[in-house]
Amino acid sequence: MNIRHMLSAALLLACATPALAQQAAIDVDTVAQVNEPDGAGRAAARAQAAQDRLEATRQRAEARAQAQAEAAAERAAARGAGAGRGAGQFKVFAAPPLPPIDLDQLYDRAREAIENSQYDQAIRELNRLTANPNPKIDAALYWKAYSQSKLDLDSEALATVAELARQFAASPWVKDAKALAVEIQAANGQPISAELQNDEELKLLALRSVMQADPDKGVPIVEKMLAGGASPRVRDRALFVLSQTRSPRAREVILNTAKNNSNPDLQRSAIRYLGMMGGADDRDALNGIYRSATDTGVKRAIIQSYFMGGNVDRMAEIAKTENDADLRKSAIRNLGMMNRGGSSAAASDALVSLYKSDSASDIKRAAVNSLFMQRNAKALVDLARGEKDASLKREIVTKLSVMKTPEATDYMLELLK
Repeated sequence: MNIRHMLSAALLLACATPALAQQAAIDVDTVAQVNEPDGAGRAAARAQAAQDRLEATRQRAEARAQAQAEAAAERAAARGAGAGRGAGQFKVFAAPPLPPIDLDQLYDRAREAIENSQYDQAIRELNRLTANPNPKIDAALYWKAYSQSKLDLDSEALATVAELARQFAASPWVKDAKALAVEIQAANGQPISAELQNDEELKLLALRSVMQADPDKGVPIVEKMLAGGASPRVRDRALFVLSQTRSPRAREVILNTAKNNSNPDLQRSAIRYLGMMGGADDRDALNGIYRSATDTGVKRAIIQSYFMGGNVDRMAEIAKTENDADLRKSAIRNLGMMNRGGSSAAASDALVSLYKSDSASDIKRAAVNSLFMQRNAKALVDLARGEKDASLKREIVTKLSVMKTPEATDYMLELLK
């Protein structure tokens, strides 16, 4: 290659890239020195070296250009680009993967929809949840059946219950689901399977559900349970379920059962729940039952109801007027345990009044024991100071001697003077 060709190549490379331009300028200066009057051999060597440098520079430029082109193509592919230059030629790239489904969030959304009575939406969310393996499928199937029943899709709901029982026989949701099935079948007049009829837990779950949803439908079911052959446990729990509703019809059933002495056990259960209801009418009803009752067990049940309801006045009245000594003592003991809120002071006053007004020593001792249970040292000190009976006074002092209160300690010092 002669000097002119070498100069042309250098200029072309210089135009291609700024880096080549700088290198070409150096090589042109080198080649130009060939015309100087030094030896021809040295000029030829320098020309060959310039040619080698130009070739290496060209190769590096080509490599950089290729790398830049490949990098640009990769960036375009990542952005979903890729349209070809030719008409109708497009390069298709795979869509990015969808984010994973948050199963807990799905379940929470479904439960929120149920709380808002949006049962269609709940079923959609639950269907998505059950389509993916996860530990909440059994709960999702129950709530799906529940939502279907609310939409009057009874056959679908029963099918979902059956699917839950088949797939997750050991799940705790199965009992709730079977109770739901009993409720659906009973509401539609469908025959209930022997398995469900004989399962007391399911009966109680179903009864609770019915009473919460529609007490007017639940009360007749309870009446049948009370009159029929249900076990004592089921009848007792049925009465409890009735006591949790403010339905006038439910209260009437409990009251009638409390008055009916044909089944003393059931009568006592009704009395207990009537006392827990705590209304003024309920207290009046218990007072009437107590006055007319001849069964001691029934009277004890009413005394216990007074205790549970904090009825100090009625308890004090029984402690003073009841003819049965054991019942009187039972009322006195209950007064000693009535320490809730304002009941404590009223009970203490009743006990002190009883001690002062009654002449029977066993009743007085029972009152002392109850005041001791209340830790009422002041009342005991007052009674001890006024007591003339040495035996009763010793009884009171014995109680005070173990009470670490200022009133008791001061009285012990007073006795030592």
